[in-house]
Amino acid sequence: MTSLRRTVLFATLLFATLQGWSTSSSADQPAQPAPSSPGTVVLSGHEDYAPFMWRNDNKISGMAITAMQEVFRRLGLKTESRYVGPWKRVLKELEEGNIDVLVAAYMTDDRKEYADFTSVPISADPTSVFVYKGREFPFSRWDDLIGKRFVEIYGESQGQEFDRWRLANAQVRYVTRRIESFKLLESDRADALVTSYYTGTNAVARLGYKGMIVPLPTPVTMVYLYAAISKKSPYTSLLPQINQQLKAMHDDGTLARMIEDAQLDYDHNFLDNINQRANRGTQQ
Repeated sequence: MTSLRRTVLFATLLFATLQGWSTSSSADQPAQPAPSSPGTVVLSGHEDYAPFMWRNDNKISGMAITAMQEVFRRLGLKTESRYVGPWKRVLKELEEGNIDVLVAAYMTDDRKEYADFTSVPISADPTSVFVYKGREFPFSRWDDLIGKRFVEIYGESQGQEFDRWRLANAQVRYVTRRIESFKLLESDRADALVTSYYTGTNAVARLGYKGMIVPLPTPVTMVYLYAAISKKSPYTSLLPQINQQLKAMHDDGTLARMIEDAQLDYDHNFLDNINQRANRGTQQ
């Protein structure tokens, strides 16, 4: 098992041990999808957030999709996974009720205005500072980041408390895609990208920046991913049952296994296919 998978599994299991979960409720534009069948729960997520979520043609794959598909299967409902666009577009589609469930997101006050979140998380999700190799700087506390030039993807959060701190203490430049943030780091037009350790590490490998963009050793935050149900969805009433199923899946290790399986799927299928296409391109 790689250190990445050991870390994510440890964080998930540690959180499950320490928390007493309540199960009460609390790119380019894709082609317009056909309306879902009656009784089908429409799921979506981030296009570039492996191993939890990633774009796979016109749908979203990953651990969080698999987890919510299993939850609704246990509740006797069919699901449909849809890719609907970049992250900010996904949040808008959730707000408007065009998708029922955003399978994994940080819980923030602004998002709670239009979505109901599960009280049981999908997973722990530590965040890290990613920098260009050779431009590392000492980092052990947030104040070490004062004055740094940040790059951020529209609509992303790194935890509500850190988001507020960063806006008050740093310059932030917003982009739409992960590759744009890496190019800004490479060209020295940004100093730091704060994002999920797992997602950042996977994106570095996928986009050809392995060994060039690296995480600093100290985590920025430990935050948690929750499923969010649109307040306009007819499935908000199922929130207590959804929480019960998620808790059971944490308790029996199902979610931890799903994270490992999703990482293997991403490594062996998604990343391998990208590398093969790149190799063919250089040989032509």
